[in-house]
Amino acid sequence: MKTLPFLFLLLSLSVTHAGDDLATQLLERISARRDGGSITAQFKEKRYLPMLKEPVSERGTIAFEPPNKFLRKTDDGNLALSDGTFLWMYYPAFARAEKYSLARKGGPAVLFSALSAVIQLHEVERQFFVTATAQPDGYTLVLMPRQSDLRRMLREATIRLDPELRVVSSSILSTQGDRIETTYSDEKILMRAKLDFRFECPPSTEIIAPLGE
Repeated sequence: MKTLPFLFLLLSLSVTHAGDDLATQLLERISARRDGGSITAQFKEKRYLPMLKEPVSERGTIAFEPPNKFLRKTDDGNLALSDGTFLWMYYPAFARAEKYSLARKGGPAVLFSALSAVIQLHEVERQFFVTATAQPDGYTLVLMPRQSDLRRMLREATIRLDPELRVVSSSILSTQGDRIETTYSDEKILMRAKLDFRFECPPSTEIIAPLGE
């Protein structure tokens, strides 16, 4: 009877190792498939907040280019853009843009960088522990934060991939109980540097740096 706990431990370790092996293989295949190019896709998002009865819905376009360029634009014009040096948050309804340094530890840029890594799946293992399971319609990746600063903000992220390794959906759960459910469609892989990730500030826009950058 004393051998049973040991056998269960071996089984647990073998399953975990197999999952990690599958995750590494999938991430390598995704990297080879994209070949460092820019990616664009359409998204539909629902954000569930504990204080609201109904989710906040948005839709729009995302684009990214490794290692740290990212664009998310909603149909109503709200923009989140990383040019590789700064994170810009632009709100046309208020004629206001916020600017955050990606080099600064802590703050929105850290969270944004992590969320960007989740969607890009580029060197994601630097920031997350990743496990994978095969599903009848593709694969599921579960990401758990490595760094303590991320663990204070994010609990976990789940990514669903189709058989061709396109991202179908993502679910991100914060430590505060917020949940972001997003579906993606019309993914396109473009040649590198085909997209412009520069932020061009519209006239009469107020630029503020909440953290003093």
